[in-house]
Amino acid sequence: MPEPTPWWLDLIKVVGAGLFAAFATHFLTGWREAKKSEANARHLALQISVALERFAIECADRVGDTEMSVSSGGHAGKAHLSLPTLAAFPADGAWGSLESSLAARALAMPNELLLADQKLSFEWEISDADDVARECARQAALHGARAFELAGDLRSRYQLPSFDPTKSAWDVKAYLKRKRIEAEAIWKRQRES
Repeated sequence: MPEPTPWWLDLIKVVGAGLFAAFATHFLTGWREAKKSEANARHLALQISVALERFAIECADRVGDTEMSVSSGGHAGKAHLSLPTLAAFPADGAWGSLESSLAARALAMPNELLLADQKLSFEWEISDADDVARECARQAALHGARAFELAGDLRSRYQLPSFDPTKSAWDVKAYLKRKRIEAEAIWKRQRES
């Protein structure tokens, strides 16, 4: 007849099984929460990217519209005197789960646009409408290009499909990039003079 196991050995088995179950539950809960957090971050990144891309497209439209208006003496296009409005980002999103440098750039964008609009308001004090429209187009090119860059960085970091504007009538990304370079050259010449 087999010898009975000592009570302390049964106790070790019970405690060991309990510890293993607690560890496994803790690990699985943490893993599930991490997956949920990553999914929330991906969804928020997509929402922000789409809002930024729409803003950038509107910026490109204003740049083109304003240039046409100024070059035609107001007979075509429209001289825009303010930047487009950036759609509000989701307030209830998983901001804490986004990579902090990307979240910081996204959250700073409305403040950067406020400063650009204040610069345009100041231009009204010292310039005529055509000069304000030209400066607005330069600001739209700068901030539209930045919006596309941030949207691209978010899509890349969270492995979201890229936005390809070349499938439409014109490549707004390339257009804004080119116009941003032109604007930065003008601002550099203005600072140097």
